Amino acid sequence: TLEKLISSKYHEVRFLSLNILVLKYEKNIEIEKDILDFYLRNVKYVNNWDLVDTSSYKIVGRYSFENKDKSLIKKFSRSDNIWERRIAVVSLYYFIKRKDCSFPLSVLKRLLNDREELLKKAIGWMLREICKNCGEDILEKFLIENYNILAPITVSYATERFSKEKRKRFLKGYRKKLHKH
Repeated sequence: TLEKLISSKYHEVRFLSLNILVLKYEKNIEIEKDILDFYLRNVKYVNNWDLVDTSSYKIVGRYSFENKDKSLIKKFSRSDNIWERRIAVVSLYYFIKRKDCSFPLSVLKRLLNDREELLKKAIGWMLREICKNCGEDILEKFLIENYNILAPITVSYATERFSKEKRKRFLKGYRKKLHKH
């Protein structure tokens, strides 16, 4: 059963179970709440970056967006568990792909002080997607406003779509900041 697969001690089996769950969610919209509830009951097994990235925006993000219910993402963003915080961040991708960037920016801003490298990278990834889907000017404004708290790795990921010159200017400033500490 899916319950046995998702709780497997083998990472690859859990990965497979999450992909099955995503496919079920995409094909059976009438049971989406049951699938979401299953995901939430078993979230402790979604405990690696690839498990989060392959499932969270397609289940938690989609459910949150389509039902106009941001409470799960907000709850996960305040969790002590890195994987739940990453679920919150990657779930924002569903909003961003639909050019709804204000809620994602507010969640990302609250997480900028997070110490976890895997979260800093995920935040940078979502910021890059905001640039792609909502405009470079929105990302640039966010980077300038949050200059003092952004991690260099986040800026590196976020600015990948900038022109070479603009990216170099942003990264140079953050490298200087890094060497001052």
